[in-house]
Amino acid sequence: MHYIFNLKIIFKDYSKHIDFINIFLIFLITPLLLQDQNLAIILYFNH
Repeated sequence: MHYIFNLKIIFKDYSKHIDFINIFLIFLITPLLLQDQNLAIILYFNH
């Protein structure tokens, strides 16, 4: 529980600096990256 609580604090802190859309895209794209390493490389360099 303490670990989860720390993650919530970290997430809350980052949410001040990162747009919600960016977070949403990260969660949306991550499964694709895990499936396709080439896509991950392309997105990494385009970022």
